[in-house]
Amino acid sequence: MIPFIYFFLFFVSVILFNEFWSNLFFFVLKVIDFIFFNTFNKNLNFFWDFNVPATPLMDGIINLHHDIISYDIFILVAVTWMLYRSYYHFYLVKPESFDISRSMPGPTHNSTLEFLWTLFPFFILGAIVSSSLSLLYAMDECIEPSLTIKITGNQWYWGYSYDGMVKSQSSEDFENYKFSYLSYMLSNDDFKDSTDFTKYRLLKVDKPMVIPVMTHIRLLVTSSDVIHSWAVPALGIKIDGIPGRLQGGYLFVLTEGIFYGQCSELCGINHAFMPIAVEAVDKSKFIDWVFYRTEVQL
Repeated sequence: MIPFIYFFLFFVSVILFNEFWSNLFFFVLKVIDFIFFNTFNKNLNFFWDFNVPATPLMDGIINLHHDIISYDIFILVAVTWMLYRSYYHFYLVKPESFDISRSMPGPTHNSTLEFLWTLFPFFILGAIVSSSLSLLYAMDECIEPSLTIKITGNQWYWGYSYDGMVKSQSSEDFENYKFSYLSYMLSNDDFKDSTDFTKYRLLKVDKPMVIPVMTHIRLLVTSSDVIHSWAVPALGIKIDGIPGRLQGGYLFVLTEGIFYGQCSELCGINHAFMPIAVEAVDKSKFIDWVFYRTEVQL
């Protein structure tokens, strides 16, 4: 969608300006894209940019953001140009004898112009709404999960409970076996000598939530005390944990890696020290991890 907007703006600039200014205008657009959108190189990731998406949902959120920003840029350029043209004609080049009280025409009516400035916003809003509705539907789409994880928020740590795990390596059937553990933030002394100290300070935890890639996962989030919010930006998910209620969400992670988040609801004095770490691994590694957890718990 963004390249189409660029082509349209470049075509408009060719009509309004000469070749030099058209090329300069298109160059500025490419610089804006390079800095903010990364359409031409999606591997680039600046510190102010979105996290690299690890789920189809987050990828859709980023694309929707880019589409809306491209509409905003088009509107900004059009309105700025009209304001400049008005300023140029009515102030910069007016003759000395220009009397605005006598020379300004009275109110005029142009049905075609009024129809166009009503129709164009309608199409722009329609494009935004259609993209938003499909994304909202995908957020709540219910697919039969292969794994259910219950997440409990506490002041100020997280608890993870796994349900429906394989109990033994000799059995390939999913049995109703559960295990759970708590996840705490690592203190500075735990890894201050590590090369990751500056980058992952206040984000590292002792036990991350481990999930398999390419698997439909259901998350059930609740709280044992006050309202918390389990949020991981790279996964495109944010679920509030409310005492006495279970809030549901779904994950389908495409890539392996460790993804960080934080509690996103003010929950007390140590709210800033309640990080989230999700480790997505291959299915075989996940099964090995499950067997290790069950053996330790048994």
